[in-house]
Amino acid sequence: GFVDPGPELERLTKTLGEPSARITLYVKGRDLGVSLFQPDPGSGQAFARAGGNGPLYRINPFTITDLTRDLFALRDKRLLGIESDDLAILEVRTRSQHYVLVNQSGTWRLEDLPGADLNRELVDLFLSRVAGLPAEIQVVKRPGALAPYGLASPTADFRATSKRGKTTRLILGKKGEIGRAHV
Repeated sequence: GFVDPGPELERLTKTLGEPSARITLYVKGRDLGVSLFQPDPGSGQAFARAGGNGPLYRINPFTITDLTRDLFALRDKRLLGIESDDLAILEVRTRSQHYVLVNQSGTWRLEDLPGADLNRELVDLFLSRVAGLPAEIQVVKRPGALAPYGLASPTADFRATSKRGKTTRLILGKKGEIGRAHV
């Protein structure tokens, strides 16, 4: 609901301070800035204002909580970033093996052995597991040295190419006794 103009609006405006989050909405080709405020998280009150001096709206306080979480919580956590149905090529390197799977008109083939019969169910299961591999926690927010995570000499290295030509690399390593996946 709106906060009606008058003494309550003036009082609330003085307590707002800096926005907890800012959002830019694209409406009919125009940018519209919306600021979200929660002056006292314990009070259960939250407000939104479109533009600098637009109306002040009372909103559900959980809206701000949801929007101000770490972006990792909102992100698609599948590490490869390509759906298994959209894969065209998957190159797999482990410490002992290297092979390339190529999708030829819906049938997966090994690049070096195009005539070999592959177990379709097993290949589809493998591709769905690689494509759906989820991240559980974000260890670092900025790229850095890979060695502390066991990625200098990875356990597995996947290079995937989508049907549109997008290429993604996924490196799996092991730190101590706990395996971790990193992009």
